[in-house]
Amino acid sequence: MRGMKNHLKLGILLVGISLLLLTCKKEKSTIQHANLETLSREEVISYFEMAKVSSNVNSSNKKQVSPNLKGITQEKINNSSALLTIIPTTTIYAEHYSRILMLKINQEIRAVVFSMYSSKKSNSKNFSGEIMMTDLDGNFINGYRVFEGKVKSQFRAKANDNKSSLNYISSVGRCPEHGECYSNSPCIECTQELDEVVVVYASASNNINYYNLFFGFNNFNTSQGGGQYIVENWSFGGGGGISQPPLIPIPPCPTTETELGNMFPNTSSGNLTVLKNTLNQHSENFGIDNKDELQHFLSQAGHESAGFQNLSVEEDLYYTTPERLVVVWPNRFSQTDRNKKDPDDYIRNGKKLANLIYANRMGNGDEASGDGYAYRGRGVFQLTGKDNYADFASFYNGRFSTNHTATSVADLLSSDYVASIISALWFYKEHVLSKITVDENTTVKSVTKLINGGLNGISDRISKMALAILNINC
Repeated sequence: MRGMKNHLKLGILLVGISLLLLTCKKEKSTIQHANLETLSREEVISYFEMAKVSSNVNSSNKKQVSPNLKGITQEKINNSSALLTIIPTTTIYAEHYSRILMLKINQEIRAVVFSMYSSKKSNSKNFSGEIMMTDLDGNFINGYRVFEGKVKSQFRAKANDNKSSLNYISSVGRCPEHGECYSNSPCIECTQELDEVVVVYASASNNINYYNLFFGFNNFNTSQGGGQYIVENWSFGGGGGISQPPLIPIPPCPTTETELGNMFPNTSSGNLTVLKNTLNQHSENFGIDNKDELQHFLSQAGHESAGFQNLSVEEDLYYTTPERLVVVWPNRFSQTDRNKKDPDDYIRNGKKLANLIYANRMGNGDEASGDGYAYRGRGVFQLTGKDNYADFASFYNGRFSTNHTATSVADLLSSDYVASIISALWFYKEHVLSKITVDENTTVKSVTKLINGGLNGISDRISKMALAILNINC
């Protein structure tokens, strides 16, 4: 009798597997040819205006996102010419690192909140914790548990059918990363009654395909028998290979909003979120892999941007008194020396002043060319001069698959917070980290000379370095 029951169970399981494979084949025919398109910045902004997504967190546990539309970036989708739009956001889950991902699929705009919550139980450099995907209202789409960089299980909406063919871990009444469930618990497993199922993967990569992101496919990747049904995927982590589970590294010197807020107490939470996310995502790519390098970057960039209160930094050359022009540029202006320019001709005219002081240097043309004003200081480190703009545009295009020119990158630095910070990271790498070794013996003065060319604002830079040493200890 027992043998008959075992045969019956095996028969049911085989039927189930056959149906799953048949379903996968159908999915192959219906989704592998989806038309993926990049969203323009205007489409993204219009989408949120139409959806009436508030910039403030709604207390109803719905409309949980607070996107920062000045932090929009785009990243490559493997095996596709389309780019994935990424927007930093905060949610009701304050400890989650969250981003809104957007893509046009078959001419329909899709948006998903992609959140990562780090476990406090692991000291590994590889990510351990939860990855959750929800819609903008917080409704569950897909999710995974990761340990030491390896996917261990998948979350799915609680099923009412027989679970005998799947290896479930019950999460009823408890959220593994947050503790016991309770009323208004900030835990998606509690609030949306999710089950957790161990999934055995035939193969894995460090990518997640677009269908998993936006529609919640039942497997982490969709390869069966060595062939991928969905080839368009986004690399959300690093490392790994076709025979290895996905690896999700954390930055070598991660920082938090609390640490940054202690350094820059007058900075808005929105700016701190953009700064934290940009540093944690990109700093390693610019050679920042220890606390000394990060501390010096923050002290210098913090000075240049008034403590990151203004991320769309643009050089202000509007002077109202001739005396101040003489003090700032004594070699160019004088009220008595006729061999120098008359400062009265340049007050209250930032454009004319920029075209004079930046003419015929840094790749700029003469005063009449207008290059001085066109390529005046922008970005956190006040990128200045046509040559610097062209060099940064070349780097940015190669890194983010864009087509910026020296002229268009000027608008980018004025309007895009992330690009503004990235320009500072790029400048820091090119002008500091490539010139000297930054360690515990490096002085603020030596770094300031490489950034500024002199020692302007040295007292404030030293003060901010003291705060960095106190708060940044990765």
